[in-house]
Amino acid sequence: MTKTSGQNKNIADEGTLALLHPRTGRIESSKNPGEILVTYDGEGPYPARLLSGISRLELSSDSFVGREVLLVFDGGRADKPIVVGVLENVLETLVCLDGEADSRPSSMEDRSCNGRKVVEADKEMVLRCGEGSISIKKEGRIVIRGREIVSRASGTNKIKGGSVELN
Repeated sequence: MTKTSGQNKNIADEGTLALLHPRTGRIESSKNPGEILVTYDGEGPYPARLLSGISRLELSSDSFVGREVLLVFDGGRADKPIVVGVLENVLETLVCLDGEADSRPSSMEDRSCNGRKVVEADKEMVLRCGEGSISIKKEGRIVIRGREIVSRASGTNKIKGGSVELN
């Protein structure tokens, strides 16, 4: 390889520029399901590989088109980008923090404990999907809402409480 005037660019044996340092790029839309296309420095789009732990399904969705990513290059080859991370969208983060500050718990902890998964919140935790939700409040109140609620047990199905009301 012979060095050009740029500190980060070398001429590779094939006559392509070798990229020796990470670059920021953008996710582009693709017609092929699951394919991740990226552009950087006005080059591309190129199909990209992903670092393990990054979801190909999520990254190939329309909501990620235009998002900034950090790229490294296999063998320094400009046509072999590898996505190593998605960069924070500062504007989106600020809007979320401003618009949802009152509805979010003040802090939340997620930890593993003796083979169990424990998620803790200071005030309230809500699990929501479509028309259904489970709400757990700090004072111990648990509310389950849904269009239809089914409870099944292969053994005894117990309902215990200070009092039990049915309809």
